[in-house]
Amino acid sequence: MFFCRHHLLRAPAQRHFATLITTRNASRQLVLPHSHPRLGHVQPSRVSSSHSPTTPAASAISTEPESARHTLPATEPEPPDLVPDSPHAEPTIREETEAETEVEAEAEGGKPAQLLARAEKIMERNKKVKDDPIGMYLEARAMGPEALKGYAGEYFASAIWRAAHKVMPDHFRMLVQDAILVTDERESKIRGRNIIESLFRTLAFRKLLSKEDILALLQCLERNKQLSYTSTANRLLLARYITSNPSDAKTDQELIRLMVPLLIEKLRKISQVQPRNGKRSPSESIEATSTGIFVPRALWPLLQMLVRLALLDSRTEASALLAQLADRQYIHADAIQATDLSSTDYAYIVLSVTVQTCMLYGWFARASELLLGAASLQPKLSNSFAKLMQDWLVRALNDPRHIDLQQAASAMVLLFRRAEDYVLPHQLLWKFYEYARELEAPELAQTVYGHSRRVKHHAYPPPRDETLLWMMEHFERESRNVHFARVLANHVIDENITLPVTMRAPFIAQTAVLGFATQARTLWERYAVGRDARAVTGNSKAMLRMTSLFMRNADLVANEAAKRVQSSGSAAHRENLDDSASDDQADVGQATLQRTAPTDAEEDDHPASDAPSTHSTSTPPPQPPPGPGRPQPHDVASAPPEHETEEREQEGFDALTYPELLEREADFRRFAGRVFDAYYETKLPLERARHFDLNSLARGANIVGRVDLCMSVFLHMRERNIKFDIRDVNVGLGTIAKANPVSGAEYIKRLARSGIQPDAVSFGTVIHCAVQHGDGRLVKQLIRQARVLGIEDMSFKTLGSLLHATVTGKLSSDASPREQLAFAENIVSRMLDQGVQPTPRVAWDCVITALRADDPVKAHRFWQVYLKRNTEWADAVQVRLRQRIAKDIITHVKMGWLEARKAQVMLFELGHGDSPVVIARLAADGRGGG
Repeated sequence: MFFCRHHLLRAPAQRHFATLITTRNASRQLVLPHSHPRLGHVQPSRVSSSHSPTTPAASAISTEPESARHTLPATEPEPPDLVPDSPHAEPTIREETEAETEVEAEAEGGKPAQLLARAEKIMERNKKVKDDPIGMYLEARAMGPEALKGYAGEYFASAIWRAAHKVMPDHFRMLVQDAILVTDERESKIRGRNIIESLFRTLAFRKLLSKEDILALLQCLERNKQLSYTSTANRLLLARYITSNPSDAKTDQELIRLMVPLLIEKLRKISQVQPRNGKRSPSESIEATSTGIFVPRALWPLLQMLVRLALLDSRTEASALLAQLADRQYIHADAIQATDLSSTDYAYIVLSVTVQTCMLYGWFARASELLLGAASLQPKLSNSFAKLMQDWLVRALNDPRHIDLQQAASAMVLLFRRAEDYVLPHQLLWKFYEYARELEAPELAQTVYGHSRRVKHHAYPPPRDETLLWMMEHFERESRNVHFARVLANHVIDENITLPVTMRAPFIAQTAVLGFATQARTLWERYAVGRDARAVTGNSKAMLRMTSLFMRNADLVANEAAKRVQSSGSAAHRENLDDSASDDQADVGQATLQRTAPTDAEEDDHPASDAPSTHSTSTPPPQPPPGPGRPQPHDVASAPPEHETEEREQEGFDALTYPELLEREADFRRFAGRVFDAYYETKLPLERARHFDLNSLARGANIVGRVDLCMSVFLHMRERNIKFDIRDVNVGLGTIAKANPVSGAEYIKRLARSGIQPDAVSFGTVIHCAVQHGDGRLVKQLIRQARVLGIEDMSFKTLGSLLHATVTGKLSSDASPREQLAFAENIVSRMLDQGVQPTPRVAWDCVITALRADDPVKAHRFWQVYLKRNTEWADAVQVRLRQRIAKDIITHVKMGWLEARKAQVMLFELGHGDSPVVIARLAADGRGGG
């Protein structure tokens, strides 16, 4: 178009070009720098201003004939993608093309006013679409299918991105339906395809499209012959989305059928992908593996789809895809050689070549994803499948990270549960335990060990050497799972596993700490003879723990014998849950509920080692099967079955006559004396004994009741001019306080005046003795005195002693149940503040306190958090405890104090979910609500 200068000087021409420039500038303010003219809209507009739509939404609808719009052939090259600069940035609205505006300006040459009005309408319309694209879309939708067919593609895109950003699933479903409508009904399919591609792009940051939606959109593109024009980015995005979601037999096969050709199209032979000269950098379609091989990004989703087809038993489709990948050399030759092609397990064959290929490419995480995902879907694992998992485990346990260890634990659990005839190499299992210890993952080791004990066709060994002791310490100090600890101790004994010499005494001591009297005695007697006996008999910690445990058990039996005489055979106390659990449990010789020594480092040498128990343990019987109203007790790994007899529940004090109780007490005291005497002999002559050994000797003598020997040891230390330290002082303090707590308190005051600062153990020792004597006033006085000296945090053992004394009423019988519950909650809070997990015994006391306070909700909470997973489900005492909690919950429902739905959840956990009262109340509430 050419104009001479004379024409430009004419006034009408000046006005005409002023209007044109104004319209151009207005249009450019709204154009994206990377946007392109709409295909099919490059012709001049054929609609005059007099026929312009009257509504803003209608003005966005093009009314030109379909034949005029369809100007490009079907084989037209793929247009560039309309991708915003940021996946989270909403695209702005583009104006009419500049070509249309210029032609209109020429056609309207002498009507500048109409042109200005037209430009203003366009700007107003685009501003409205930018502010409310969803509203404009809904207005157009209300006008019917014909209006939607002419609705601008850019406006569709704006509505799609706004619905995605604002998370509007209902509007998104409408957009999916309308995109299919537009693609099917318009002669020009390009606009519909662009709308569908915009929907696909939202998967990058918002998952509003379901698999059914994606399938419908892909099928629409297929029947309109637009599927092959889908962008590479969207192909990969769709493939990742499909394979990352759970398998669905109804949609996955059809989705994979549509997607595989799109991805295969992007694959060339691997030799053609490798760089010929120089180095290649990874690109949008090429990625480099850790082994230095360049592969198309479409390969990984294709491998995932191949495995999914195999798991769906689509053998024809899977074999065809596998052949195509092999022809293009993407299935590694070594992977094929490592696979047992004669196996009848088709899933294994496909999985083997894909997993081995991934590992050869250096994709270990991807290999793990394929293998573990497929194994979890198999009800049974064949031997070939199990061997593949074993090969993967060898690789996973080669200098593993924590995530590798987690995946290895999952693989082992699957093998234990589903590979019926397969035996995992013991070396591999031991290696796992050792790395679990190195990476500080005791929970993983506990899970794997629990499942290994449930295997019926093979007896797997426990951890070995230091790892064995580490796991036992974890059960006692961190998880408080005395249930599992007993299983481990029994395992060592039943399998006659030989402990290393250096591990024997620590393991025996730890077994005694947990209160397992029978197991600790068996191990001590096994290793207290022979060439290496001194390693056990001469160990101070083992001696103190063993003598403390058996002397406490003797005291318990003596108390029961005294009760038997007083009650004249009455069994009333045995039916009362408020009594100490040890009175109801199995016999003390089996240590069902034993009292343990402290676990803190500072209490390793606590003189009051006969303090009340903070552990409550039970021997684990086989778990009861879930039934109506009975949940699975807890994690299957937390309750491995042991070889127990049904008579177990009949054991305990109830099964013993009075003479048998006396004999049991005497036996415990004799054995405690035997352990002490063996230790004493290893320290003779005393002139050569170290200060530490003499202190332990004095403490042991005090525990077994040989006060004269204790005093003789102290005199010997003084003759040797050994300077007493606070540990020596605490041993003497324990001897005094045991006889008279008031004298012990006076001794603490004398210590402070003499310049020796008493510590938390000093106060804890006297407090414990005052509790045993029921002197609540002295306990409060000692606590105040400790605070004056800056000792705020009492030891875990002291707190447990105070709590138990409160529950049993030894300290204050006039405290109300609510006050006792508040005190129990305060004790638990102080334990947690010190980073100490309350033990089952502490939890037991808290449950009893809550039940006395008529608060079954809190009682259930204490049971749920601290007892449910750490005690055996079928133990007689635990059964009665759950029944008592359930009974109180049902009572509260009857009275209207507790919501029925909340009560049903708690009762189901307790194994009483079929309560008629709660079911009736729920039904009544349902009728009321209706």
